[in-house]
Amino acid sequence: MTILHMLFVIYQMIFAVVTLAILSSAAAERIRLSLFIIFGILWVMLVYEPFAHWLWGKMAFKNECD
Repeated sequence: MTILHMLFVIYQMIFAVVTLAILSSAAAERIRLSLFIIFGILWVMLVYEPFAHWLWGKMAFKNECD
């Protein structure tokens, strides 16, 4: 892994955290913390990562549109 690759990973993780922060404002004091942690893990694994890979991966959707 190169430094640039690690920076890209950190960049993507920051966006994953930001999406969870936006969702947490909607769920504040409405659900238990343990349920929100489970939801956060599922959100990142099942929603954020596939879409991020679809948009930014090597065989990405954005490359096919060029």
